[in-house]
Amino acid sequence: MTDPHQTSALVLVVDDDIMLRYLAREALELEGFRVQEAANGAAALEHIAHDRPDIILLDVHMPVMDGFTLCTQLRQTPTGALIPVMMMTASSDMAAIQQAYEAGATDFVTKPVNWMILTQRLHYTLRASQTLERARLSEAKLASAQRVAGLGHWELDLQTDTAALSQEAYRLLGLCDHGSETEMMEAFWTVVHPDDRDGVKQRRQDAIHSHRPYRLDYRLILPDGGERAVHEQADILYDASGQPERILGTIHDITERKRAEAALQAGKEAAEQAIQVKSTFIANISHEIRTPINGVLGYLQLLEEITLAESEEVREYIDKALGCAEHPLTIVEHLLDFSNIENAGTPLASLDFELRTALDDTLAPLKDMAQHKGLEFTCLVQAGVPTWVAGDPGRLRQVLTHMVDNAIKFTDAGEVELRVRLLKGTAHEAIIRFEIQDTGIGIPLEIQEGLFQPFFQVDGSATRKYGGTGLGLTIAHGLVERMGGEIGLESELGVGSTFWFTVCFSTCLAPSQPFTENALAIKGKKGLCVDPHVTSRSNLKAQLEAWGMSVRETSDSLQALSALQTAVNEAHPYDLALLTHRPPELDGMALARRIRHDPTLSSTRLVLLSSVGQRGHGEAAQRVGLSAYLVQPVQPSQLYSCLGMVMSPFADPNTLVTRHRVTEARAHLVTRVLVASEGEQQKAAVRILQTFGYRVDVVSDQTALLETLTHRLYAYLILDDASEIDVRTAAACVRTSEPETGQPIPIIAIGTGQALEDAEQWREAGINAVVQHPLQVEAILSVLKRFQSALPGSSESDHVKPTESNVTGAGSMREALQAEYGPELAIELCQLFLAETPDVLSTLRQAWAQSDVLAWQQALLRLQSSCHSLGAKSLERLCLGGAQMTEPQGLSSGETLIEQLEVAFRKLQRQLEEEFSLS
Repeated sequence: MTDPHQTSALVLVVDDDIMLRYLAREALELEGFRVQEAANGAAALEHIAHDRPDIILLDVHMPVMDGFTLCTQLRQTPTGALIPVMMMTASSDMAAIQQAYEAGATDFVTKPVNWMILTQRLHYTLRASQTLERARLSEAKLASAQRVAGLGHWELDLQTDTAALSQEAYRLLGLCDHGSETEMMEAFWTVVHPDDRDGVKQRRQDAIHSHRPYRLDYRLILPDGGERAVHEQADILYDASGQPERILGTIHDITERKRAEAALQAGKEAAEQAIQVKSTFIANISHEIRTPINGVLGYLQLLEEITLAESEEVREYIDKALGCAEHPLTIVEHLLDFSNIENAGTPLASLDFELRTALDDTLAPLKDMAQHKGLEFTCLVQAGVPTWVAGDPGRLRQVLTHMVDNAIKFTDAGEVELRVRLLKGTAHEAIIRFEIQDTGIGIPLEIQEGLFQPFFQVDGSATRKYGGTGLGLTIAHGLVERMGGEIGLESELGVGSTFWFTVCFSTCLAPSQPFTENALAIKGKKGLCVDPHVTSRSNLKAQLEAWGMSVRETSDSLQALSALQTAVNEAHPYDLALLTHRPPELDGMALARRIRHDPTLSSTRLVLLSSVGQRGHGEAAQRVGLSAYLVQPVQPSQLYSCLGMVMSPFADPNTLVTRHRVTEARAHLVTRVLVASEGEQQKAAVRILQTFGYRVDVVSDQTALLETLTHRLYAYLILDDASEIDVRTAAACVRTSEPETGQPIPIIAIGTGQALEDAEQWREAGINAVVQHPLQVEAILSVLKRFQSALPGSSESDHVKPTESNVTGAGSMREALQAEYGPELAIELCQLFLAETPDVLSTLRQAWAQSDVLAWQQALLRLQSSCHSLGAKSLERLCLGGAQMTEPQGLSSGETLIEQLEVAFRKLQRQLEEEFSLS
């Protein structure tokens, strides 16, 4: 239809009165209309067929075809259905007016015609018609869009419980678009799937009460029996009083999406099943490979122990065989780790642990590797790094091991350095960055991007020279991502590489009371051992009784439950129960769960000794309510520490004691030193101090120095005059900020010869001692030992392990053992050693008399282990020599060895009794 505001509208005047047609033309053209004329209905139809008018002015009574007939036929054609028709009739002819509307007339005028009013009504009718046509067009477009998108809209009147639906909504619901609105609502509920019907009703009710829009998916049952999945989304309108009035919503066909999701889920499950099958296969094959390799390693190590000292060639072959056997074992471990990461089947633990202790434990064997290659190895921990964090220490160790091992492997000369710093810290989390820098072969830029891909190698020659599976960095990459971090590298060919990764740890508080052996004496406590293995149970019972506990043993969990309940009934409950993971009726975890469900047994502390450690066991043990979880074999000193921590009155019942926590408890005895330096001098100081057992933090500027001292206590502060720090100013600031009470921190400066001449000025600034550049081992250790006695609870034997050289002087063995184990455990170890050794010597004499080589070696190895823990090197060497007797005829000199052992033992016994005042 023509827009009247752009071109003049075309009016078709249909009337058999020529005079009226003339007047109409004059009046309408004067108002800007274009006019065509027809004398009757038939002529009008021909006009309409050739030139569609914008509006028709139609007389009611005409010959051939009257206006009613013309209007009726016009409304039945696509062309004329939407043309507005204004009919002219006599003013008193009400029947004609009624018939005109029934025939489809848009409006009417009465004769005689008022042409001024008529023209205005024509304008109005045209505008209304155009608006209606635009609305119809919009509705058609909307219907088309809904049809294409499979989206229908609907409206539900909550007052009358009636519904109005769009055509597409009817189609989606499979309903016919006839019937009353009430019937439509009833029909809707019949097509909703019976299993989903209550859910849809409840979801709508919840939305009405919460005053929020809602969305949900449900199924429809179509008339042909098929199902259609739809998504409903709607909002609720409320009246002025806040009462729900109506719901306006849409319904969307999501059948194909649901099918795609189902197919995707099926594919995902199939892929996961395939990965699981592959992982199971790898695990089974790895087990089949690892078991004989472990056997080979065990026999080789045994052969190495018993081979005669002069058989150097044999020892060389044994060493090479050990290296060859360990290599495939490493490959198997890498494949298992890679399979677990790919399968995402191994959960991450969340344990509180001391970061520096974890680093020390991880780096200890790696430092030996670096020293074996002649490399310098340094670990620099910036002072801002938190001491305690929450995360997975095992996975962190795994990543560090892979990456540091790689750096050492690909570095032939120079150094490897690990730097640890705090990247971002908040009240709830700490993002820590680890950087491993080496002076190795470097990596070409074009292949760096693929370095973290599985089985990737730099090139064939590197593979042949350096070996490896190409999985180490892939494993590290997967673990870092799972710990919420990032990983990357910077490298220059021929210069070296820096691999870095970040880990997001949760922050946690350090234990309020350090767990040490002297926190609790376990003497007199009542314990129960539950283990089906007679030998293991007897040994554990003997160990606990040697520590002064009253112990009962049992082989099965049902008897254990009965014993615990009987003790409670007799008012003498057990203080401690040691469980294993292998009782036949209930494993250790299940038994612990049964015990914790009995409130009468709540005071009994539970310790689980597991023969196999698996990921997730620690967290499961904590959930069950265990006090400690250790993986066997467990060293006696480790078990003693664990029991002391568990039974301590300071123990947190919500903290699980693990071997990591035991190690961290011992780490509290290590002296901490803060070094303010930079560059090579910083590295040298760190190497020297770490070598002699000190724990070192580093800072590079005065601001970081003062900030660190406000948050952490240190035994010593070392300031380097060659750095950017003004040593005297820094020392003065430290002295000014120190509290008035308490022990002032000893400050040691590393200065030049001129500094030594100005020593008096340095002392005035608060510096206690000055050592000269370049830093010498003897100089710095001499100064540290001078201040050692000033520290509470320390002595000059701190950081010295028990060795042959310090078991001969008066008091030296006692001090060394106390520094290593603590006063109470040191006494317990000595008592245990003095009590057990006569039995071992008796067993040795019996084995010699019967020419029993196996019993001979087992007794010697047992005694050697005890001597090693005690630092009795002379006795230990005698044991090692005797263990080389591998044939019955070789025991001919056994009596002489036994006599030597007895003499050495009596001498050591006298020394221990004197130093520890043992009766």
